[in-house]
Parts: sequence; C-alpha cells; structure tokens
Amino acid sequence: MPVSVTDVYQSITVVFPSSIVELKDIRKSYRDLSGERTILSDLSLQLDAGDFVSITGPSGSGKSTLLNLLGGVDLPDSGSVTICGDDISKKSESDRTLFRRHNIGFIFQFFNLIPTLTVAENLRLPLELCHTDYSSDLIKDWLERFDLSLRGESYPDVLSGGEQQRVAVIRAAINRPSLIIADEPTGNLDKTAGAEVLDLLQSVAASGTCVVMATHSDIAASCASRNMILQDGKLAVTQ
Repeated sequence: MPVSVTDVYQSITVVFPSSIVELKDIRKSYRDLSGERTILSDLSLQLDAGDFVSITGPSGSGKSTLLNLLGGVDLPDSGSVTICGDDISKKSESDRTLFRRHNIGFIFQFFNLIPTLTVAENLRLPLELCHTDYSSDLIKDWLERFDLSLRGESYPDVLSGGEQQRVAVIRAAINRPSLIIADEPTGNLDKTAGAEVLDLLQSVAASGTCVVMATHSDIAASCASRNMILQDGKLAVTQ
C-alpha cells in the first residue's frame, strides 16, 4: 500500500518551528471520593518537529490526561503548556479551540468519523473550518496515496476498521498541523490494519509533523522514534 505523505505535501509549503512541544513543571490533580489524587507531578517535556513519540504506562497512569493537556482540552493546575512557542495554558477556551483547529490534529481509538458525511466530506471539513486554500485534487491525491481512491463517496459505516482509521489519519494530517495527538490509534484494529496505520504515522512524522501516541501496545510503541513511560506522575525515557 502506498503510504508516502511527503509526496502529497509537495504542493504545500509549511515551515515548522524546531520546537513543537514544551511542557514545564506540569502538575495536575483531580478530586474523587477518596480525596485529591495527583495525576501528573512536576512533569516537563520537550519535543521537536518530526519526533514520533510513544507514551506507555499502566491504566490510570495519566496518559489521557497528558494528551488532553497537550491538546488544550484541559488545563494544568500549575506549569505551562507551550505549543509552537504559544503558551496555550494561558488562553481562553474559545482561543484554545481556534488554536487546535489550525495547529493540532487528533486521532482516536474509535475513529470518530462523522457518519452522515462521506469520506471525502469528512476530509474536506477540517480544510473548510480553517478556510484553507486547497486544490480540488488534494483530497483525491490523499485518498490515492492511502489506497482509498474508491472510497471517497462511501460513508464510514461501509468501511473496514482499518479503512476508517486511515481516513482518520488523513483527516488529522490534511491541514499540515504542527502536532498530531494519537490516542490508542491501533487499539481497535487487527495486526495488519494496525501496521498500516503505524506506517502512515511514521510517514507523517517524517514530513515534519510531531506525533505523540499513547498506547498499551508494545508493537505500536516500537514503531516510534522515541519511547517514554508515564508512571507515578512523571515521564521516563525508555529509548
């Protein structure tokens, strides 16, 4: 299956800053019936353009919390979350929404395609929301590169799980975001489909986008260029 994203990007000139992610002294806690529970403690992290990072850790270790902070969906109790030189932890909710729309792509375990839109319409949506200038052939080119050329007018419910996730990867990457956040992107796929999605993520990272992937899969983690484990509120580099 052809998976080169670089060829699709040739008609679009984007210069990524060298530093994409900078977390400084992040603390995050939640209160439950047992009291206050610290999830992240004095966590710091720096990632650059083209990094493909896997984050592993036991359930409840804070992986989803960390991804939500990276995406500006949640805010830290203290510390700063800087994406492309912009401290999004100081932005309002509406400003964070606009920032995400232009700078961050998301890939989820359960695809989250809009069921009432065709594949092509799902891919046009992020472009139109950002008022991005694009040629009529751009979506066609993406679908051809990802071996989905016959699926443009199909609705998500007739696609296989692997096909849906490939569409989700395109949707996340089509605007050339600086950062893509992938939460268990292979968790709902068989081995073959999962390998295809990981190949695509490697190609996206090779084009200059920073990719952060949370996963329970050792196979998925081995495909990243950097591996980290989240435990006891802190990140440790394992590779």
